[in-house]
Amino acid sequence: MDDAWYVQCKFFSNRNRLETAWIPEHGAKLGKRLYFEEDKSEVWTVIGVFARQRKSYLNEYQMGYRHQREMSDI
Repeated sequence: MDDAWYVQCKFFSNRNRLETAWIPEHGAKLGKRLYFEEDKSEVWTVIGVFARQRKSYLNEYQMGYRHQREMSDI
């Protein structure tokens, strides 16, 4: 079980996009600039830092959400 802490953050990109995601706690600092591995040309700035949660909880939540979607989708 991985007990690392993750923090929900809001990001604004150099392409004028807003996103919200859970990232490792060490990167969750207002004003911090980073990029996601998919596209290294898009730079994201942390503009909001919110809830803090253990990674193990987030994994369980994600599995429950997927299961609910599988059961409810036609």
